[in-house]
Amino acid sequence: SHLPQDLLTNLFPSGGKILALDIGCNAGNLTLALSRKYSTDNLQLNILGIDIDETLIERAKKANDNNSDNDNEPSSEKCGHVEFVCADVMSEKGSQEIQGFLNANGVEKFDVVFLFSVTMWIHLHHGDSGLENLIKTC
Repeated sequence: SHLPQDLLTNLFPSGGKILALDIGCNAGNLTLALSRKYSTDNLQLNILGIDIDETLIERAKKANDNNSDNDNEPSSEKCGHVEFVCADVMSEKGSQEIQGFLNANGVEKFDVVFLFSVTMWIHLHHGDSGLENLIKTC
């Protein structure tokens, strides 16, 4: 991975529970890898992965189930709490899913948002105001 191992510990030196949103999570491979890499004994990375493609979300959920089945893995190989939902992040349902995750965790905003390769799609389909709304939502 090209991301530094200490990326989140540098951003959140006191550790604790960090909430992340992965928009356009695809089949969840990167989402789960991020959770494995950055969840430590001092930092719990909780991620909501959201994607518009139902087939990809089903794959992500299956990969997440397979990951959580192995309780014998060392803690460095385990994921934090990861959830996957199928929704268009720009829709009312997407907003409700995001808000529901935030509410369940007792916060108003995410600590980290991953936007790998979806900002162009949002801009093409929703314009400048769509990008502004997305940033406000997260």
